[in-house]
Amino acid sequence: VRSDNSGVVAVTNKGRSKSRETNKILKHIYSLQAQNRVRIRSEYVPSRENISDALSRGDIPAFL
Repeated sequence: VRSDNSGVVAVTNKGRSKSRETNKILKHIYSLQAQNRVRIRSEYVPSRENISDALSRGDIPAFL
């Protein structure tokens, strides 16, 4: 998973957060990964290189 959010990248790769709620979500994600024998890793990408950034902001012409 590529993201321009360094906080998301850090907690998903580390597997834990200071936030109790985030840790609950991470536990569920890691459980699903184990059940399906997959490993999801996150990688930081600068916003200007993130092709989905425009789409997530509703800027369809910039995405195309």
